[in-house]
Amino acid sequence: MAIRHVWPLISGGAWRHGVLQLLLSWSQHSVCAKALAEFASRYPDPHLNVLISATEDTKENVLPPGFEEFTLEATRRLENGDGAVDAALQDMLSALSRQTAEELAVGTLGNLCVTGQNMPMFKEQLGPQCASLVGRLVRHLRPEDWRLCGRTAATLCNVVRLGGVFAEEVEKTCTDAVVAVLRELGSRENPTPIAQARADCEPGFRSLANQWC
Repeated sequence: MAIRHVWPLISGGAWRHGVLQLLLSWSQHSVCAKALAEFASRYPDPHLNVLISATEDTKENVLPPGFEEFTLEATRRLENGDGAVDAALQDMLSALSRQTAEELAVGTLGNLCVTGQNMPMFKEQLGPQCASLVGRLVRHLRPEDWRLCGRTAATLCNVVRLGGVFAEEVEKTCTDAVVAVLRELGSRENPTPIAQARADCEPGFRSLANQWC
C-alpha cells in the first residue's frame, strides 16, 4: 500500500533520491516488484514516465546527490587551510561512492522488467518508450563506465525478456556495443581501472550475449 503514497513523491526535488532508493529496494523483492509493476501499469503517467526520465543524461541524474556541495565545501576547506588534502580527498571519494539517480533508476527498471514480462499491460505502457530507453542505456555499454556498464547489461537482459519489439530494439541498437565490449572483456592488455571495470561488467554481458545465442 505504501507504493501509491511514496512513488508520487519522486516528482519532488527534495524527496526524489530517497524515493528512487526505496523503489530499487522494493523492486528486489518479488512481491513488492509485482506491486510496483502493477501500479506502473495502471498509472504510468507520471510514475513510470518520471522513473524513465531519471535515465536521461542530465546533471541531476549522473552526479551523486550532494556531490557539488561536497566539492565546494572541500575546496573551501583547502583554500582556508581548514583541513588536510587527504581529508578533502576522502570526502570527495565518499561523495562519489553514493549511487546516482540514474543508477537507481536503471536498476529499478531492470527489476520491473523481470516481473513485467508476464504483464501485458506493463509491456503496453512501456512499449512507446522502448526505443528512447534502450537508446539511453546503450551509451553505458563501455567497460570504462564503471558505474553503469554491468548494471546496464543486466537491465538490457531483462528488457529482452519482455520479447517482441523490446527484444528487437535491444538487438538492433545494442549488438555492435555488446560485441565491442565482449572483445574488450577478452583482452588482457588493459590498465588496472579498465580491468576492474571489465570484471564488474562481465557477468551481465555474458548473460546478455547468451540471450541471442
